[in-house]
Amino acid sequence: MKIYRVVPNGFAIRGWLNNERACSEEIYYSMGYANVPRKTPHKFNNLGCEGKIGKYFFLFVEDAVAIGNSFLSSFHHLSGSTCTILEYDVPEDLIFKHIGYGDYKNGVLPLDLVETFIEKDDLGDNVIKSYDIADIEKEKHFLQAFERFLKLMVNYDSYLEDDIFFYLNHFWIRDLSKVLNNRDEYKSSLLKTPLFCALLDDFCELIPCRFITNKFLLANDEYLFLHPNGEYLGIDLDYSKEQREFKKEFINSLDNPIDKENIRRLLKEKKYI
Repeated sequence: MKIYRVVPNGFAIRGWLNNERACSEEIYYSMGYANVPRKTPHKFNNLGCEGKIGKYFFLFVEDAVAIGNSFLSSFHHLSGSTCTILEYDVPEDLIFKHIGYGDYKNGVLPLDLVETFIEKDDLGDNVIKSYDIADIEKEKHFLQAFERFLKLMVNYDSYLEDDIFFYLNHFWIRDLSKVLNNRDEYKSSLLKTPLFCALLDDFCELIPCRFITNKFLLANDEYLFLHPNGEYLGIDLDYSKEQREFKKEFINSLDNPIDKENIRRLLKEKKYI
């Protein structure tokens, strides 16, 4: 089953040229690796995974898109209007191992969203060090990640004004589409930034992960605020009344004791599995 992880987009965080750390999860994901977190905070959910190391995922892509940036700003205190959503395709038994819901309050109103937690050992068993990856490989995927964000800026320019202004000042080019057409013009500039240096110096443990689909979605708050329904970058976002009722029944099945048979039935009826 496809599940979705929200991570920071390193190129959309204000002031990244002066940041001392890289938001590298998207970049390592594109190489086929899952980052191993040093510790995992467990708050505001009923998944029952206290003390375990691993990663949280949303079951439904529209939840990841809708809540992604506000989650990163409120929980991780990161400032930016665009986050990256990574897709994984994980066997049902691992999804059901730690399944539940988290409380993503909308102001004072409760907002329960379905989550799953995948333990470190279930992501894979061959842990490597980020230092083992050649710099040339990091450079390649760093530039590809920026290109994904650059394409978003070019295609959604009226919704990313702050980001566009930031990069216009960096590249001294009025039309960012020219950067796309002349990659060498920005390559040397980007590879001299503190962000790329931080990626080279970044130390973390990585797991080659067979669940990675190598599909990315960059969710921009400004665009989504004005276009809350329908298709976004090739993905259908379902915020219909029918979908809300489906999720309500789903969440009711996640209260103790968890009704896994009903959960499975609901997912099959909606063709998630």
